[in-house]
Amino acid sequence: MPMTSLSTGSRSLVVVGAGYGGLSTAIRAQELGASATVLEATPTTPAWSNSRMSGARWHIAYLSPNAGADRLAAEIMAVTGGTARPDVLAAFVRDAPRAFGWIQCHGARFINLKGARVMTPVRPNRTDEVWPGRAGEVVLAGMQREFVARGGRLLQEHRAIELRWPDGRVAGVVAETASGERVRVEGSAVVLADGGFQGNAELMRDVGRIPRPDLLVTRGAGSGRGDALQMAMDAGALIASPEAIYGHMLHRDALTDRRISQYPMLDKMSLGSVVVAGDARRFYDEQLGGLAGANRIAHLEDPSNVWLVFDREVWEREARLDQIVPPNPNLAIKHARIVRAETPEELAERTGLPGDALARTLDEFNAAAATGRLRELAIPRGGSPRPLRAPLYAVPLTVGVTHTFGGPVVDGHARVLDREERPIPGLYAVGSASAGLSGGPNPGYVGGVSVAVGLALLAAEHAVAGIVGSTKHDGAA
Repeated sequence: MPMTSLSTGSRSLVVVGAGYGGLSTAIRAQELGASATVLEATPTTPAWSNSRMSGARWHIAYLSPNAGADRLAAEIMAVTGGTARPDVLAAFVRDAPRAFGWIQCHGARFINLKGARVMTPVRPNRTDEVWPGRAGEVVLAGMQREFVARGGRLLQEHRAIELRWPDGRVAGVVAETASGERVRVEGSAVVLADGGFQGNAELMRDVGRIPRPDLLVTRGAGSGRGDALQMAMDAGALIASPEAIYGHMLHRDALTDRRISQYPMLDKMSLGSVVVAGDARRFYDEQLGGLAGANRIAHLEDPSNVWLVFDREVWEREARLDQIVPPNPNLAIKHARIVRAETPEELAERTGLPGDALARTLDEFNAAAATGRLRELAIPRGGSPRPLRAPLYAVPLTVGVTHTFGGPVVDGHARVLDREERPIPGLYAVGSASAGLSGGPNPGYVGGVSVAVGLALLAAEHAVAGIVGSTKHDGAA
């Protein structure tokens, strides 16, 4: 099939993805005197994405954007194990209040909900999927209308598959339409904002090092197919944290019951419990929390036989209190499997775990917890969990994957860096299509919407400065 060509002009950005990162980039470019063309692979309005499903809690490492640059930087470094790039970190925290103000100038409204800034209309947190007409969907629809009203070109069902490199600079993409037609979209620079690669099982295995992505739950939109990652790798980009995911520990029945694919999360319960693999042995420090647990489980050779073992006190306290959607009683209401037993041996028989190994794991854990020697376990345990007492309970676990953390590394202007850490001319990446903030060995979560918008402003301002000679200014144009 012949390829058609679409020129967007000498003062235009080509943006891949129409979520928060993509639309924010495009609108900011318009404010600064440039034009933009946004390519979106999905046919829906607004685009089907994690942005659309998001409850849009605005935070930076769970702190207020107004907490101060030094405090924000310190917290980001803490949660990422010191792996956040200093230049990206400095630019991001410096602009944190401005990014929060900018999104409000473009239709986002927030309320203070239990100390958190949450976008309205508030998406209720329930076991079912309840995003339509709420938060992300409403704000994104408004941003898309604004972008088009400003003269922007939105090409839906156009999947970017290849970067254009005239004269040694990225200046466009080749896109494929739903009918298989190929379109060459030319511009002055390209911004990657397609949301990650969690929807691509091959990339999850080969790049993310997750052996069995088919045994995990798609907790988000699943629309991030890794086109940006693949194009960046083809361009020689430096890739960071490709194995890190943002996800939660869920009941394994979520694999077949979509009603519990969002909530309840079992992250908090894991802090007072023991997590064992199919050999009935612990394999990580549960005190690291649910995000670490989700990553450890996802990277097992067999993530389909993992169990959360706890007792009645955990079930009546951690599973009920201070929870968005409490596992107790919601798992029981949805008839999810909950195993109860009086002894480790009985619990092993009912779960299929090896009895001697499970008894040994629980005996060692309980003895260490009782004597304050948890750090001496074969897999050291942090915190101060108490011994588990009969009756014992167990639920099978899986991981709900929302998005990936890894991708092309960017600098403080959101420019994609090559393997020698030099900017690739004309190429930018934002949000979950980029790396440099979130991720790391733990890994650490910095934010969703805040990262997408914050990096989008950096990308648009630097790219436009290079093509129209404009300078950055605060607020809307």
